[in-house]
Amino acid sequence: MESVDDLVSKFTDAQVPVVQLTPPDTRLKLYVDADNVRQVDESNPIIYHKKAKSVLLFSGKIRLAVREEVKEATSLLENARSNADGLQPVF
Repeated sequence: MESVDDLVSKFTDAQVPVVQLTPPDTRLKLYVDADNVRQVDESNPIIYHKKAKSVLLFSGKIRLAVREEVKEATSLLENARSNADGLQPVF
C-alpha cells in the first residue's frame, strides 16, 4: 500500500495541481485536484460542520467542507493551478 505522501508525489510529478486543505472535523491530510474544483462557497453551519468555513463544489452534487476561509481556499486552488509544474503540492 502506498503512503499519502507517495501518492501526492506521483500526482505532482504528473503535473496535477494538488492542494492540501484542512477537513473541519478530523486531523487527516486532505488533498484535492485543483482542476476538479468548480467553485468555492461560504459554508453554512446548519448544513456543514460548525468548523467548516468554506465548501468546495465539484462536478454534480459533490461537495467538500473545509476549514479554510473562502478567500484562502480560492487562493490556494488558483496557486496550485498556476504552479502545476510537478515540483511540489501547494500547502
